[in-house]
Amino acid sequence: MTRWSALQSELHGVLCDDLDVRVHRTVYRMQSRRGRTDLPRMFVLWRGRVVWDHPKDHPDLTAHYPHEHDVGAITALVRTYLDTPRADLLTRPFDDPWRITDLLLACDRRIGRRQRDVLDARLMLPVAHEILVARWGPRIERT
Repeated sequence: MTRWSALQSELHGVLCDDLDVRVHRTVYRMQSRRGRTDLPRMFVLWRGRVVWDHPKDHPDLTAHYPHEHDVGAITALVRTYLDTPRADLLTRPFDDPWRITDLLLACDRRIGRRQRDVLDARLMLPVAHEILVARWGPRIERT
């Protein structure tokens, strides 16, 4: 698997620049009397605030954190997302219990305004809908 920095650069290359969305992966080192433990974390910043945070936002998926964690699986999901052809982005069912693909889809420059209805129906995270409004403005209902 590629290094996170290379994957992160590739990911940020498909995200809309004007939205100011950044995806980060880091490790906090914890030293205790019993030894050292690495605490992995992934988070998404939008306009300087954390809008998605793993493991904090997913306590039901992190029962054995930090000894068993999903950061590697989330990284593999990001790789799968980037490898998905543009035509399949809105129809492919991603194995994503963390819902990070909602944020990626909302920010992806490969998805145009004409696909907004399909994208809007697919997104589950409220902040992903906020990003869509920031990207394209509020929805205007046609009569």
